[in-house]
Amino acid sequence: MDLVPRESVWHVVFGWLCWAIPLAFLSNMLWIYLASKEKSLVFKIGALVLIGLLFLTAASASVHASITRQRQAEQEEVKRNIVPSVLPPLTENIMESVFSVTNKSSRTTISSGQLFCGINQILGENQGRPVRIGRLSSAAVPNAYQLLPGDSRSEPCLMLWSTLVQKVQCADMDLWMEYAIEPQPRSTQRKRFRLVGYQSRGGSFNWYPEPASSDVDYCDYFRRQTAPPI
Repeated sequence: MDLVPRESVWHVVFGWLCWAIPLAFLSNMLWIYLASKEKSLVFKIGALVLIGLLFLTAASASVHASITRQRQAEQEEVKRNIVPSVLPPLTENIMESVFSVTNKSSRTTISSGQLFCGINQILGENQGRPVRIGRLSSAAVPNAYQLLPGDSRSEPCLMLWSTLVQKVQCADMDLWMEYAIEPQPRSTQRKRFRLVGYQSRGGSFNWYPEPASSDVDYCDYFRRQTAPPI
């Protein structure tokens, strides 16, 4: 069992301190050896200073690399555990669905963040007429907030257009979050999600995660009917 956790930067510092003890012993032996060879004082001091500088350079580089790895691991752990979900609306109008993001990190707090919503396209009906909301009709919700591990933040992203579409056939949404974690408040990160919802043949409406960078038109099946863009 390690006295200092391996993932801690202090593990690296402690390791270099342990190496400093035999190095000091060897440096003393080198000083005695050079003295026996009647080397000048300047030469002896220069040799030991060079050894010390090489040791400090190697130690500093190792500690810096360890800090960088630790920070990357913190960022990756949080990004991996930011999870989206869609809460069903209280009414039958899918446009009133609530989009939620949860910080499922086990140990890291998101100190500040902004949740943004965007529309790729929405196909549906309004009083029997086909309706399409295109990519230009997007929304951003700049609400800075803190998320402790396990906390969620929710926004009714489509509420603004709920009167334009009464019956949604297909909805292709972007949801992304710009945030900074508590250990690194000056490093802003972004995680993007793509959520596609459509009405099944049985009549139920379900949401599915899709690759954020995909070029697939997930609403193509429903777009075959003519729908004037809004």
